[in-house]
Amino acid sequence: MPLGGRPLFPEIVNAHHRIAPHVVDLTGASVFLKHEHHQITGSFKLRGALNKILANESACRDKGVIVASSGNHGIACCAAAAKLGTTHGENGEKTISVTVCVPSSVSEAKRSLMEHYGAHIITVEGDCVNSEARARREADERGMVLVHPYNDMQVMAGQGTIGIELNAVQNPHCLVVACHAANSCVMYESLKAGRTLAADEVDQKPTLCDGVAGGIEHNCVTFVHCRDVIDHHVVVSEAEVREAMKWMAESEHFIVEGAAALAVAGLVKSLR
Repeated sequence: MPLGGRPLFPEIVNAHHRIAPHVVDLTGASVFLKHEHHQITGSFKLRGALNKILANESACRDKGVIVASSGNHGIACCAAAAKLGTTHGENGEKTISVTVCVPSSVSEAKRSLMEHYGAHIITVEGDCVNSEARARREADERGMVLVHPYNDMQVMAGQGTIGIELNAVQNPHCLVVACHAANSCVMYESLKAGRTLAADEVDQKPTLCDGVAGGIEHNCVTFVHCRDVIDHHVVVSEAEVREAMKWMAESEHFIVEGAAALAVAGLVKSLR
């Protein structure tokens, strides 16, 4: 399948030869590691942000973008707006302004990066569900385009382009394994309960995986897709995430955050 004018398969072969001596030794299996941490913003979130903003570009330029994020999604929306730049038309120059509602627990490094992009930051007490509710309210009151981090089909479609690049979408034998941080696994507990649980219904603790921590919106579309698509679940401890981060640094020479190491930790745990 072509990617940016280049065939994808040779890239996969190169990746196989590159990582096999390390990953096979650890897991006893051949593993293809998707380097989404090498995206422009350091995560896969740029895909969903770009797709949502491009699909609604005129409204985004006219009204501005409102985002709820604990960091990576907000950074991605800022980068997408910057990438699309300024248009020049009959009504003058138009840029895409970005406002990000962040929980009070947002990391200072991620907040600083969003501010560096020129985003207006609104700090909301509580977790990400509170900041998501504030973003919805701001969007309704100010007519801005809401770019939700997960409860949005166009954002989800953008993130799903990873599957096309991996050829997983067309592979009927592909199994989807979801990895959850034990200290904050609201989606996992919701799927077990058969409904979206409120954040206070699940025991949560601080986690290295801040990018996936917190609650989920009531009746979010993501819940239905997770319910229908995920084949297996792996719940990973903080110690296992820490070990995966250490292994990525020592064996692959990649410095990744906890949420990025979560899949590696889940892989190792499931194969032991």
